[in-house]
Amino acid sequence: MTGEITLRGRVMPVGGVRDKVLAAHHANIKHVILPARNKCDIDELAPEVRLGPGAMRFSFASRIWDVLEILFHDKLVVQVPGLDSSRRIAERVVPPHLDSAL
Repeated sequence: MTGEITLRGRVMPVGGVRDKVLAAHHANIKHVILPARNKCDIDELAPEVRLGPGAMRFSFASRIWDVLEILFHDKLVVQVPGLDSSRRIAERVVPPHLDSAL
Protein backbone atom coordinates (compact mmCIF):
# COMPACT_ATOMS: atom_id res chain seq x y z
CA MET A 1 0.00 0.00 0.00
CA THR A 2 1.07 3.55 -0.55
CA GLY A 3 -0.33 6.68 1.03
CA GLU A 4 -1.28 8.39 4.23
CA ILE A 5 -3.66 7.39 6.99
CA THR A 6 -5.39 9.98 9.16
CA LEU A 7 -5.58 9.70 12.93
CA ARG A 8 -9.17 8.52 12.48
CA GLY A 9 -8.16 5.70 10.13
CA ARG A 10 -9.10 7.19 6.76
CA VAL A 11 -6.84 6.26 3.84
CA MET A 12 -6.01 9.39 1.84
CA PRO A 13 -5.49 9.47 -1.95
CA VAL A 14 -1.97 9.61 -3.39
CA GLY A 15 -0.33 10.91 -6.53
CA GLY A 16 1.82 9.06 -9.04
CA VAL A 17 -0.25 5.89 -9.01
CA ARG A 18 0.70 4.97 -12.57
CA ASP A 19 4.43 5.13 -11.83
CA LYS A 20 4.08 3.28 -8.53
CA VAL A 21 2.02 0.49 -10.08
CA LEU A 22 4.39 0.14 -13.04
CA ALA A 23 7.34 -0.14 -10.64
CA ALA A 24 5.47 -2.84 -8.71
CA HIS A 25 4.66 -4.63 -11.98
CA HIS A 26 8.33 -4.61 -13.02
CA ALA A 27 9.23 -5.99 -9.57
CA ASN A 28 6.78 -8.88 -10.23
CA ILE A 29 4.40 -7.78 -7.47
CA LYS A 30 0.97 -9.24 -8.20
CA HIS A 31 -1.30 -7.51 -5.65
CA VAL A 32 -1.43 -3.79 -4.90
CA ILE A 33 -3.56 -2.01 -2.29
CA LEU A 34 -4.47 1.55 -3.21
CA PRO A 35 -6.63 4.25 -1.64
CA ALA A 36 -10.24 3.95 -2.77
CA ARG A 37 -10.20 7.52 -4.05
CA ASN A 38 -7.46 6.52 -6.52
CA LYS A 39 -9.64 3.90 -8.21
CA CYS A 40 -10.05 6.07 -11.30
CA ASP A 41 -6.25 6.14 -11.80
CA ILE A 42 -6.28 2.45 -12.76
CA ASP A 43 -7.78 3.40 -16.14
CA GLU A 44 -4.47 5.11 -17.03
CA LEU A 45 -2.57 1.82 -16.81
CA ALA A 46 -1.56 -0.23 -19.81
CA PRO A 47 -3.93 -3.15 -20.58
CA GLU A 48 -1.21 -5.76 -19.94
CA VAL A 49 -0.89 -4.47 -16.36
CA ARG A 50 -4.59 -4.51 -15.51
CA LEU A 51 -6.06 -7.16 -17.87
CA GLY A 52 -5.16 -10.64 -19.05
CA PRO A 53 -3.27 -13.59 -17.59
CA GLY A 54 -0.34 -11.62 -16.14
CA ALA A 55 -2.52 -8.83 -14.78
CA MET A 56 -2.04 -7.38 -11.34
CA ARG A 57 -4.74 -7.61 -8.71
CA PHE A 58 -5.92 -4.33 -7.21
CA SER A 59 -7.64 -3.82 -3.89
CA PHE A 60 -8.95 -0.48 -2.68
CA ALA A 61 -9.19 0.79 0.87
CA SER A 62 -10.98 3.77 2.35
CA ARG A 63 -10.10 2.94 5.98
CA ILE A 64 -7.17 1.23 7.66
CA TRP A 65 -9.53 -1.59 8.67
CA ASP A 66 -10.05 -2.34 4.97
CA VAL A 67 -6.28 -2.74 4.59
CA LEU A 68 -6.11 -5.11 7.55
CA GLU A 69 -8.95 -7.23 6.19
CA ILE A 70 -7.28 -7.41 2.76
CA LEU A 71 -3.95 -8.40 4.29
CA PHE A 72 -5.11 -10.85 6.93
CA HIS A 73 -8.50 -12.09 5.59
CA ASP A 74 -9.96 -14.38 8.22
CA LYS A 75 -6.83 -14.43 10.37
CA LEU A 76 -7.91 -11.41 12.40
CA VAL A 77 -8.65 -12.42 15.95
CA VAL A 78 -9.42 -10.69 19.20
CA GLN A 79 -7.90 -12.12 22.34
CA VAL A 80 -10.17 -12.09 25.36
CA PRO A 81 -8.77 -12.93 28.79
CA GLY A 82 -9.98 -16.31 29.97
CA LEU A 83 -10.53 -17.73 26.47
CA ASP A 84 -8.24 -19.99 24.50
CA SER A 85 -6.04 -17.55 22.54
CA SER A 86 -6.03 -19.78 19.46
CA ARG A 87 -9.82 -19.64 19.14
CA ARG A 88 -11.12 -17.26 16.49
CA ILE A 89 -13.83 -15.19 18.12
CA ALA A 90 -14.36 -12.29 15.74
CA GLU A 91 -14.48 -11.52 12.04
CA ARG A 92 -13.04 -8.06 12.56
CA VAL A 93 -10.58 -6.50 14.96
CA VAL A 94 -12.73 -3.38 15.32
CA PRO A 95 -16.22 -3.79 16.70
CA PRO A 96 -18.90 -2.38 14.34
CA HIS A 97 -19.93 0.32 16.81
CA LEU A 98 -16.37 1.69 16.86
CA ASP A 99 -15.85 1.35 13.12
CA SER A 100 -18.79 3.63 12.32
CA ALA A 101 -17.45 6.25 14.74
CA LEU A 102 -14.14 6.46 12.86
